[in-house]
Amino acid sequence: MQSAGARDTTRRRVLDATSGSRDPVVKALKADDASPHEQPIRVALDAAKPEAAEPVRAPSISPTILVQDVDRRFGDRMAVRHVSFTLHPGERVALIGASGSGKTTLLDMLAGGIRATNGFIFVEGVDIQAMSAPALRRHRARCGIFQQSPVLVPQLTIHQNVLVGRLTHWHWTKTLASMFVTMERDHIRGLLDNVGLGERQFDMPGQLSGGQQQRVAIARTLATEPVVLLADEPTASLDPVTAMTITRLVFDIAARLNATLVFCTHWLDLVRTKVDRVIGMRHGKLALDAPPSEVSEQALDHIYAGSTERIG
Repeated sequence: MQSAGARDTTRRRVLDATSGSRDPVVKALKADDASPHEQPIRVALDAAKPEAAEPVRAPSISPTILVQDVDRRFGDRMAVRHVSFTLHPGERVALIGASGSGKTTLLDMLAGGIRATNGFIFVEGVDIQAMSAPALRRHRARCGIFQQSPVLVPQLTIHQNVLVGRLTHWHWTKTLASMFVTMERDHIRGLLDNVGLGERQFDMPGQLSGGQQQRVAIARTLATEPVVLLADEPTASLDPVTAMTITRLVFDIAARLNATLVFCTHWLDLVRTKVDRVIGMRHGKLALDAPPSEVSEQALDHIYAGSTERIG
């Protein structure tokens, strides 16, 4: 792991090298500056502009996130190796790759949940690992994570489960009072209306189907008021019809919030027309970074070689 002095020196070098470029990662990965590590199959985004102009999006309040040569080691196992890319505000990105390729670890590092062993993750030019504890908490609170399993508390009502997402914004006294008094009834009802479950506000989780429970988890995430959405295979345990419904809901919410979305999935065809970009991982390394129209069967075969998880 790099020393603090080495990280500060490298951090300044990275920021100096990338200043003045619209896409710092593309600039940093020019051929004459190329890392000796394996390079991804990279296709310039500007080379694949659609013939028909898409609706103009309003400016996003999501931050620019720059991932620079990031590693993450767990003991003797290297989960993520030399990964670099930039997430621009409001981008919709599909993250694909077989199980064990490093996708979940990457999402956890983007959210500030775990630290990189080496390399840097800059959020609006600030290295996550250099953030103060309050700043890191604010960043985590701005990242909404959709998990594979909704993980609802069975002893709490749907209202209370969604209310959990508000706790990061509250003083501890209000959190304590919420155990005895129904808080933010109308606000929580509005969040549940957004996912089609307003009428189930005071039901118990056991009364809902798997797909409905995933919707509650989405409403709970929305309660945190996120500006970056990180979806870690939220449809993995759902039937195909429900999976399509939940996927559509997540992308609709991202569009409504104009938030950056990274959607992890094995079902690329389900999201191909909804994303701006596809990032693929294999054995912890970046193996693909391209517009969806430029993702070939050959590239997908390489990413999923030895795995039967790919759908479509």
